[in-house]
Amino acid sequence: MQTTGTFGPAAGNGTITAERYEGMLVRFNNVRVTNLAPTFSDPTEFEIDDGGGPVIIRRDGTHNVSNIPGDSINGKRILKLNDRITFMQGVIYYSFNRYKLCPRTNADIGIITDVALDRSSEIPSAYTLAQNYPNPFNPSTTIEFNLPKSGLVSVKVYNTLGQEVETLVSGEQAAGKYTLRFDASRLTTGLYFYRLQAGEFVATKKMLLLK
Repeated sequence: MQTTGTFGPAAGNGTITAERYEGMLVRFNNVRVTNLAPTFSDPTEFEIDDGGGPVIIRRDGTHNVSNIPGDSINGKRILKLNDRITFMQGVIYYSFNRYKLCPRTNADIGIITDVALDRSSEIPSAYTLAQNYPNPFNPSTTIEFNLPKSGLVSVKVYNTLGQEVETLVSGEQAAGKYTLRFDASRLTTGLYFYRLQAGEFVATKKMLLLK
């Protein structure tokens, strides 16, 4: 298992930490879809990130995951921005000045969690984190938060032991009012906490998943 940042844009062919894995099977855990169209040359490529930096995913295998909406007619699961995947593995290779991961079959792709993030261009006057609704929920819920200015933002979910179980948002976000829809199908019944951190602002609220 490696981090996505090992094979990011700064890793050129010959980079010691990356080159030794070329042609090998590599696994990334707890990744997020961060870009659905990172390269002009191949519209079927997309990017994932485990928090360490982005890596490109190729579609050379026989799995049924795609970033192209039209592939739904072929029975493929269409990825959306911010979707979470428990793991993704495949063979590393170098092409067009980037290291890329090539999943082989469906067995190389873990559970996909749908996380939809919508933004209103209206600029709020203060940071806020609203109570999720519905609450209790099963299996999906909506979380709203406001950002009066742009910056690094994270929204994470923790269990009652304080262990992180999901990262719903991680990265630079523009100012605005946000609506986040979270599908918790892979989690078990119980009490969870969701935490927003944006600059120096931090807020935490409880939510209850009942299955």
